[in-house]
Amino acid sequence: MGAIPDSNREELLGLLKERKERFGNYSESLTKSNGIFGNRTKNDIRNSSNRLVEILEMDNKIMNALQRMLDYKSFEKQNLKLDLNSYENRIQNLSILNDTLNKKTLVLIENNKELQKKLRSHALYFILLIVLFLVTLGLWIRKMVLI
Repeated sequence: MGAIPDSNREELLGLLKERKERFGNYSESLTKSNGIFGNRTKNDIRNSSNRLVEILEMDNKIMNALQRMLDYKSFEKQNLKLDLNSYENRIQNLSILNDTLNKKTLVLIENNKELQKKLRSHALYFILLIVLFLVTLGLWIRKMVLI
């Protein structure tokens, strides 16, 4: 099975790195207190809340990237199944063709043996016919010479 494209992997790693940075910023914003006696002000709390929203948005981007990667893997698996089915069908068709050709070859071998037997018997008849012709020719020539 093929690997996930490098661009998707790099994108996901970049998103994770950015999320880590944003979480660091959020953690840092929690420690900041600009209020009197070291208390947090409304702006400090809003700032932390905004950082959390940024983290959630980043998480959504990460989830989308992961979903694309899963979709790609599903697509890849589907293609492998189609390729496998195609290859299995091709192997089955080639196997049937091989069996058919083997049967035809056996039939042709048997026909060849029968034709060779017939050829031998016809060759014997032909030789006998030539011998008979030569004997007849020899007798006819002898008869012509004697006359």
